[in-house]
Amino acid sequence: MNATTTTRMTIDICADGVWAGNGHVTVDSRGRHNVICAADLGEGAYETIEDALDNGDDSCEHDGVSYSWWTETI
Repeated sequence: MNATTTTRMTIDICADGVWAGNGHVTVDSRGRHNVICAADLGEGAYETIEDALDNGDDSCEHDGVSYSWWTETI
């Protein structure tokens, strides 16, 4: 069995330049991101943001909405 390490960060998300909410992100030892946030971004938006984070991006677009965020390791 392999041990996994997890990094945790805070995240603030903006939708079309307007602050939408904050929460946290966990990053597993494989570099996969999981976002937990109180913002109601709509179906599929979180998955798109997680994929963008996995790719090292700090913004993305989903269903015509531009999302950006900033994170801080805690």
